[in-house]
Amino acid sequence: MKNRLSLLVLMLTFICLAASGQKNNNTPQSTTPTEISLQDSIQSLRADNADLRKQLDKMEKEVEKYRWDFGQTVNDYNDKMSNHIGVLTLILAVFALITSILAFYIPYTTNKRLEKEIDEVKKQAKNVEGIKEDVEKNANEANASNFYKIGLSKYEEGKPGEALENIERAISLKKDYPEAIFFRGLLKYETKGVDEALSDINNAIAKNPYFADAIYIKGLLEFEKGNADEAVGNIKYAKKLKNDVIESYPYRTHLKSRMKALDNAIHYCDYSEDMKTLISLIKIENSNELEPKYLCDGLNSISIEIPNSVSVIGESAFERCSKLTLIKIPNSVTKIRARAFSSSTKLTSIVIPDSVTKIEDYTFLGCIRLTLIKIPNSVTEIGKGAFLGCTSLTSIGIPNSVTKIGGSAFYDCACLTSIEILNSVTEIGDRAFHSCTNLTSIEIPDSVTEIGEGAFEGCTNLTSIVIPKSVTKIGERAFSGCTNLTSIVIPDSVTMIGFYAFSGCTSLTSIEIPNIVAMIGEDAFWNCKSLTSIVIPDSVTVIGYCAFEKCTSLREVHLKHTSPVNFSKAFEDLDLSKITLYVPKGSLKSYKDSGYYSRFKIEEDKS
Repeated sequence: MKNRLSLLVLMLTFICLAASGQKNNNTPQSTTPTEISLQDSIQSLRADNADLRKQLDKMEKEVEKYRWDFGQTVNDYNDKMSNHIGVLTLILAVFALITSILAFYIPYTTNKRLEKEIDEVKKQAKNVEGIKEDVEKNANEANASNFYKIGLSKYEEGKPGEALENIERAISLKKDYPEAIFFRGLLKYETKGVDEALSDINNAIAKNPYFADAIYIKGLLEFEKGNADEAVGNIKYAKKLKNDVIESYPYRTHLKSRMKALDNAIHYCDYSEDMKTLISLIKIENSNELEPKYLCDGLNSISIEIPNSVSVIGESAFERCSKLTLIKIPNSVTKIRARAFSSSTKLTSIVIPDSVTKIEDYTFLGCIRLTLIKIPNSVTEIGKGAFLGCTSLTSIGIPNSVTKIGGSAFYDCACLTSIEILNSVTEIGDRAFHSCTNLTSIEIPDSVTEIGEGAFEGCTNLTSIVIPKSVTKIGERAFSGCTNLTSIVIPDSVTMIGFYAFSGCTSLTSIEIPNIVAMIGEDAFWNCKSLTSIVIPDSVTVIGYCAFEKCTSLREVHLKHTSPVNFSKAFEDLDLSKITLYVPKGSLKSYKDSGYYSRFKIEEDKS
């Protein structure tokens, strides 16, 4: 394009020059070669000029066409832009509408969400408060349970005051605690009487209407008050709820025995108000032996006199006569069979005639108000459980005719303070004086050769006892739980100290074992926490497992063995470094070289 324009400019220049020459030279001149050449050039330029014009015209047409196409394109573009602008306007309108809607909706939804979140926070705060209350409640319940258990433990240790204090703390932490309220009622039964006890028992039942133990005890207490119908109803309902209710009590044996005695007294009795005493007495007048069929069915009389025609009072003849307070036995009676007066809960005294030779097994079992009984010189044997559970019996004289005191004969005679055993007795049976918690002292005669298993177990007020040289064996648990026993002398005749024989004698400070004892049983002195010293003779070859466990005050052990004997299990759970072991002269090195005894402080015994 550039070349063509240059050529066009050159052509126009020559045309102008030619025109000028023509004006100045009007006269014809001869044509020179140069002119001819110039003319040819001009002709050629003219021809080119014509071509250029054609091309220019063509170009103008093309430009016009391009202009039209461009205009059309612009129009199309404008149309499209108009359409786009319309769409955009619509979009903007929709956007404005949405913005308006959102301007209203967002604050609304935000407020709703905030309100929801605030409600959720309040709910969580309430839950936290509830959790806090639950935690506090659980903590209180846990503490209450601990105090309740401590109360039970203190009661078992014979410390009712401390027991009550812990039970009260348990109830203060957990108001709805029927078990603790129930147990407080039992404690009140022992110390304050039936009415005080019933108040708590009724409260416990109100909090748990299906509390079988409480319902059962309510029945027994109502019976003791004389409300027979209510008593029977409660006991039957309790046993319906829990058949073995009487075996599940968490309290001391003497109270359980009293409950069993009351239970026996109630069982099978007819509490109708009809007077049947006269019929019973007519039957007695025509009999030589009172049989079980003469049970006091509805007997309302407070006393009865047996005629001289009777020689034998049969088994269970007056068992469970709950209203009988006095009975006169004539000299014609030679035998009083087993359980004859068992569970006659209001019988206060009885005189056994000289014609009777034996008090049979369980004759006065559960006579909880019996305070006085005279045993004649004719009696040679007191049977098993003869006075078991006679919790009001304060004293008894055993005549010199008696040779045998049967097992459990005075078991749980909790008010018995003293007893005299004469030289005729050769055998004190197992558990004979078990749980006589008010017995303070006893002298065993020289005639006794063996102290039976558990004979004085649980005699918590027994402070001293004299064991004669005739005794060769101290049975298992013989003095276990005698918490006030401070000292005891074991005679040279004893060859064996049974398992648990002195376990739990927490006031025992010292004991010397005679030089004839060969065996000290397992746990023999377990938990004698006041025991400070002990002498073990060289006759001892066996000391049972944990014999001195929990003897936390033990500081001196005198071993008479010249060479170490393996007693390694005897002093379990003790800090041996605090105990001085005294050994025979000349044996110090052998003890120090031994693996076990080297843990003691070892010194030669200079005594």
